[in-house]
Amino acid sequence: IVPHICHQLWLDINHDQPIIDARWPKFDSSLLKSETSLIVVQVNGKLRSKLEVDASISEDELKSMALSDEKVVRFIDGNEIKKIIVIPKKLVNIVV
Repeated sequence: IVPHICHQLWLDINHDQPIIDARWPKFDSSLLKSETSLIVVQVNGKLRSKLEVDASISEDELKSMALSDEKVVRFIDGNEIKKIIVIPKKLVNIVV
């Protein structure tokens, strides 16, 4: 019964040919590539912010964006930054 219902629904959504004659969708690998990355920003190993950045961003730009994020500034303000750990396309950890 399901194939018959699917056929009728296909025709009801304004397709002019039966579903049995429809072509399978073509695979397009370019649609799988993301142009942006979600970067987790941690201060002393604790999640403080998330940044959505261009996938081709450099480490220096990523560090400066993380350090200028207002959520992060609250936790590092007045403290000396000992180390900044960057894992490309994943996270930035700021150790104070």
